[in-house]
Amino acid sequence: MMINLTDTILESALSGDRQAIATLVRSSHRQLRAFVASLLLDPNDVDDVAQEVFLRALERLDKVSEPEALAAFLRGIARNVVRERRRKFAREETAFAKLVIEKFESDSASANANLLSEPETLQALQDCMGALPERSREMLAMRYAEELNSDQIGDQLSLNAPAVRAALKRAREALLNCLRSSCPTAGDVI
Repeated sequence: MMINLTDTILESALSGDRQAIATLVRSSHRQLRAFVASLLLDPNDVDDVAQEVFLRALERLDKVSEPEALAAFLRGIARNVVRERRRKFAREETAFAKLVIEKFESDSASANANLLSEPETLQALQDCMGALPERSREMLAMRYAEELNSDQIGDQLSLNAPAVRAALKRAREALLNCLRSSCPTAGDVI
């Protein structure tokens, strides 16, 4: 259902009218979700990004001069939010990769590397790895210990590359969340 936006609705939304804001969101929600979905690899992130876009848009709604410009305004914010998420996840993944690689290279709890120099961090990592499903541990080992890419892992596990990337992403997120909650010092590093 497409709602016809008018200058009055836009002005009312700018003044904080909740009904007008709800109308703006309803009028562009489906179109924005579709656009966000086209930018993301993981469909589970679409709602979070769309919500973030609407929150940022409402803070800057005064930049929209006419109702017809709202869709382009939302798409611009969406591109920025997705870009920021990619940078954030790239930084986290780099720290995560160092941590996991050091774990696989480490033979004992006294790893020499900075990230694992604390025995409690190494123990937390081992505990968190142990809590992951076997398939996730296997994929992480293939990716970080054997340095296989998603195509190679997929070939060995009879999965396509996007499914491998999604599974690895979920495993990394689960491992990071576990580490952050179980080991305060690991949370400072990653």
